[in-house]
Amino acid sequence: MVKLEVDYLELDSEIDKLIDLLSHISSLQPRFAKLVAEILLLRVFDSLEETIMSVTTKIGCGALYVDGSQPRLAVQSKSRQGAIDNMMKYGRKKPRYLRWSQVKEIRKNVRYIIDPNEHFLNELDRHILFIEEMRWIRNRIAHNNTAVRANYRKAILRYYGGYVNSVTPGTLLLSPRQNPVLIEQYLKKSRILVKTLVKG
Repeated sequence: MVKLEVDYLELDSEIDKLIDLLSHISSLQPRFAKLVAEILLLRVFDSLEETIMSVTTKIGCGALYVDGSQPRLAVQSKSRQGAIDNMMKYGRKKPRYLRWSQVKEIRKNVRYIIDPNEHFLNELDRHILFIEEMRWIRNRIAHNNTAVRANYRKAILRYYGGYVNSVTPGTLLLSPRQNPVLIEQYLKKSRILVKTLVKG
């Protein structure tokens, strides 16, 4: 039987490593510290995305939450691969390409197989701004096209009260305007999010 606790423990261990790296960042020159902060953001967002995908596929094949409660499913798959296949094909005229970085896309993935009021989906909704904000910054680091820059401005506006052109992702993540700094908040909130998803 697949267990959701494994996903939480793996993410928890990964975040411990990233927090340890962050604790040594102050000894670096500012330009290198900002670069490391950006790498930490990429790492934690990737880990969070992978964990959400894993939790979702496990729930799709009937995995119990950590507290022993059972998810409500419209269709129960026999395996994680079966859950992925059902997300892609069940109830659809053509196969869906599964995306995991946005809550609205995750809901579309599971539309025909998991109850829309299921606990983990409601928790994702509750944390939607946090996930979106991390995604905006991740995309600004990784892609930097016009649409990405427009979304990144939303994060700048939130923390600076206006758009400041010189604020790079690394600057934002380590800005003393936030205490603790934003990258530390993202690391800790990612841990909390996954713990609530699995009812840990």
